Amino acid sequence: EMYGRAMALFPRKSGSEARVGFGLACYRLGQVDRAKAAFRRAHAMDPKSVEAMVGLAILDLASLDEAAKDYRARTENAIRLLSTANLVDHSNALVQNHLANHYFWKWTPVPGTVSVEAGSTVVTASQLMNLDS
Repeated sequence: EMYGRAMALFPRKSGSEARVGFGLACYRLGQVDRAKAAFRRAHAMDPKSVEAMVGLAILDLASLDEAAKDYRARTENAIRLLSTANLVDHSNALVQNHLANHYFWKWTPVPGTVSVEAGSTVVTASQLMNLDS
């Protein structure tokens, strides 16, 4: 309610930060569509707002349906937003964490042969193996 009043009374002075705060409040209240709209508006007002980019990307990734025709395009757009946020602020741990999560879960083992030498011992494998033993 407070964010809404501030934005209504001072639409330009309240800036993108107020829209990001409003987006977070809407999200916490379960109003995801309003949260997305607030993050979009914040991003439009300030294209370098890392918080707006992260909010948009996370909500877009959370609402993806793998069976949808636009799944790949929406995923790429969300990752592009996170990557842009990382370029703007490369020390932002939240951005780096979400990028790392994306690439971690995207990763799949590549088939091939690996040979490792340790002293006179050589281990060769062409399948997944337990390296802990």
